[in-house]
Amino acid sequence: MSLSRSLVLVLTGFLLSVGSLYIALKVGFAVGISLLTIVVIKGIEASIQKVSGVFHETVKTSSSQDYGYYLSMTTGMSFSTVTLLSTVLAALVLSGLFPDDPVTLILWVVSLNVMGTFLAWFFRKHLEKAAFPSARAAVSLIENTDSQEHRAFWWTFSATSVWVFLKGFMKWIPSSVMGLSLSPVFLGLGGLLGFKTSILFFLGGLFFFLPEQHILGEGDELAWFSVSAMTVYMLIDFTAQKPWKELTANLLNKRIVLSLTLFSFVSLFFFHRVFGLSFFPVVLMVLLIMPCALLASRATAETDVAPIGALGKLGMVILFFIPFKGSLMPWIGQLIGPAAASSDFSSDLKCGSILKCRPGLQLNYQLAGAVIGPTVLIPVFLKFKELVGTDLFPAPAAQIWNQFLEMMSTDVMQYSDQLKMNLTSGAILGLAYWLVKKKVWNQLPSVVPFCMAYFLDFQITNTLLIGGFLAWILAKRVSKENQLLVWTAMLGAESIIMSVVLLGY
Repeated sequence: MSLSRSLVLVLTGFLLSVGSLYIALKVGFAVGISLLTIVVIKGIEASIQKVSGVFHETVKTSSSQDYGYYLSMTTGMSFSTVTLLSTVLAALVLSGLFPDDPVTLILWVVSLNVMGTFLAWFFRKHLEKAAFPSARAAVSLIENTDSQEHRAFWWTFSATSVWVFLKGFMKWIPSSVMGLSLSPVFLGLGGLLGFKTSILFFLGGLFFFLPEQHILGEGDELAWFSVSAMTVYMLIDFTAQKPWKELTANLLNKRIVLSLTLFSFVSLFFFHRVFGLSFFPVVLMVLLIMPCALLASRATAETDVAPIGALGKLGMVILFFIPFKGSLMPWIGQLIGPAAASSDFSSDLKCGSILKCRPGLQLNYQLAGAVIGPTVLIPVFLKFKELVGTDLFPAPAAQIWNQFLEMMSTDVMQYSDQLKMNLTSGAILGLAYWLVKKKVWNQLPSVVPFCMAYFLDFQITNTLLIGGFLAWILAKRVSKENQLLVWTAMLGAESIIMSVVLLGY
């Protein structure tokens, strides 16, 4: 790949990664806007061809395989690093325990990403027959989009950018109207999530915000109901997948075990340097990393959702019974970092397999992203650190994790009657919802959006519903590729522009 194309790819990956971080700190989960890599580079190549005029035939355009490699790098830069920053590290910011050693912190996150990348490489044969919905969506976007759909993307991106600038500089433009947020990122997110999921966000908003005096109390009491329901549902759904065959096969693979042990100790060295915690639970952590990474990859392969939240909470439950000093939160980062990277790269490998990419070359691109991502994103996060926990970056996922950790570390006998009732009610809701989804209506989305609504805002949940409704209306009139491009353009425009503005300040 030429130097100019490499620079374009790195710059594109940087902007999309920063945009993903903006979204994750705002809504609580990472959204894969790295698919925009395809559109951006295709647009740049088309522009070069037009400008070059009579020499347009000498301008080399990227092949479908090239886009598979590009996607591996930009997703390697973003997903796992953004997941760690918006959960574990944001939670440490909120609790006042964020480490003061950015260089070693970068090396730690790089080591986690590299470990997850190699684990996915080792798992690929066990997952080769899995569905991987997001990988197939990426392939469809690469192979089926045409110039008209690209124009729809750029028109949406441009219009959204103009609106974001106007809203930022024209103080008379309100931030909300009639209970709806005027932030395009929420409208686009609702469209991407779909009508069913956005309905659950809306119902959660009604449940948590509409009553003036809630039967379940307020503040932490209400939050613990949400966390309890979410946790019980995720853990039951997680354990019900039973990927024991693949897990056993990989545990018996000497190459995987030796490589994992080496990577783990390198990672734990940086972990010790960053957080100053003892090596006491090292053996347990090494034993847990691979099963968690495999379970995350398997869940992503089947459902397109990486169960990072469930893995983190399960890790807290296990580690809570291990006697060592210090916060549990950094250890959870050590556990979920490789899992997030593994699930991300597993999907990329499937995309590359369909496009007939060379797996070894994909691995090189992913490793490049695994190194570049933390190197550029952690300094960006440090610029945003003071805003974490504010209205701009409420960091819902970090709030949920801190809430769960507090719940775990408090003696049950010290809970008030209201808290005990809320925890029990939440657990019953999580179990009942899972049973309904499993036995009655399998097409139901997860209960997580309903529970996460508490950590958002009623205006946000209303706007998500509008976005989901528009996606439902357009489903029969507009191709999936076109819809995906339009909604992602809205997300990308606001997140990238606002991130650049905030970095400027």
